[in-house]
Amino acid sequence: MAHVKSVRGADVSGRILTSEIYAGPRPKMIRPPRRVFFKCPEPSCGYEHAQWSMVGQHLFHHHGYSQDTIDLEECEQRKNRRNKNWLKKKLPAMEVSETFIDEDGNELEEEENRENDMKPSPIVLEARRKLLPRYLPKEGCICPISECSDILPTRVDLVKHARAVHLHHPTAVGNFDIRTELFENEDDFKDWKARLESDFGMYYACESTGRQGDCKNYFFVCHRSGRVVRRMRQLRERRLADRIAAAEATNNPLPSPKKRNKIVKNQEYCTAFMRARRDQLGRIHVAYSTSHIGHDQDASMLPLTPPMKKLIYDRIVAEHHNSSMSLIASRIRDEYNDESSRLHYVSMADVIEVVRMERKRLAQVGGAEADNALDIFKNTLKKGRRKMGEELLSNGERHKPPRHGGVGLGGRRREREEMEMDSKANLLDFSHPIKLDDDDDDD
Repeated sequence: MAHVKSVRGADVSGRILTSEIYAGPRPKMIRPPRRVFFKCPEPSCGYEHAQWSMVGQHLFHHHGYSQDTIDLEECEQRKNRRNKNWLKKKLPAMEVSETFIDEDGNELEEEENRENDMKPSPIVLEARRKLLPRYLPKEGCICPISECSDILPTRVDLVKHARAVHLHHPTAVGNFDIRTELFENEDDFKDWKARLESDFGMYYACESTGRQGDCKNYFFVCHRSGRVVRRMRQLRERRLADRIAAAEATNNPLPSPKKRNKIVKNQEYCTAFMRARRDQLGRIHVAYSTSHIGHDQDASMLPLTPPMKKLIYDRIVAEHHNSSMSLIASRIRDEYNDESSRLHYVSMADVIEVVRMERKRLAQVGGAEADNALDIFKNTLKKGRRKMGEELLSNGERHKPPRHGGVGLGGRRREREEMEMDSKANLLDFSHPIKLDDDDDDD
């Protein structure tokens, strides 16, 4: 009979028993409770949630807080959040003193209504304009005037606010009226929209679409309205800012409009909008406003319309034998000298975009005519800076002379690759001896 060696604290298989170690069942690990970041400020309410959006909805629906009060409460609670870098990086100086003073110089107690007796500090206004919109609902709008920064729920409310408060602001254009139109079909609506944009020198960009039953809604905004997160804030932008500052200090503009850092979005909300609704019968109901505020009326920021693209396309086809894209753009700018026209600011990038779109369209169509047009565009792209000769420069037209050794970086890259290939070939020739024929040996 085999004897089994018993070990204290181990079972038959040799494993150490937990009961021998802990003298009883193994205790469960006590996990710390989940940390709650935001709480309802009302003392009689114990609502709390990890997301501020839920707390904001709770304050709005259950306690009747206004949006401004909710934003201020968010700033106060985020200071005590476990990740304090949110306000440490964005609002380092956002501190509200305990003593409040009204317009008459009287000190107010902290329990009094600070929203009506005291205006927010400039730091809080800047927070509303720049930081807090990311936490607002999509339909929330902030007044583009930096001195105001009121938060409005819809674009219509923003137009009414601008008409009541900022009608005589220097950047205000129009009387901030909201008009309505009715069209029988979509084609009539598109033609009317194109004429409206041409008359007022603006462009409505489609921001969102949606369905409501059998109806479809379209929402257009001014193409200058919106926020852009810049991906590069490095040396190039700093140098360009220094150049612009030096040019403004000496009252000398930059040498070329193509050198400007063109950012169409003005980082604010504009009052110009258009809401279109297509009903079951195909009719288009439109409510729109053509008034602007918060940005300048720069024609160079407008996109190219289809007639303008057709004009550039015809010029390319007619002048592709003896002109480059930069020269075609220069001729169009000289021909249309009206500063309110978009063609006065045509650049080589616009011509390249037209060429790219036409090549893509013709490649899909096919046929002999498309092949000829593709050859024209191909030659036009190749001629960019090499085709220009003395016969064009003798006419007094400005053009940048070609570089030696290839076209820009591409030419230098090709030249470097060819040199590397030649060096590799030479190394191969020296590493492998040449085998001579018998006739050569006899000689």
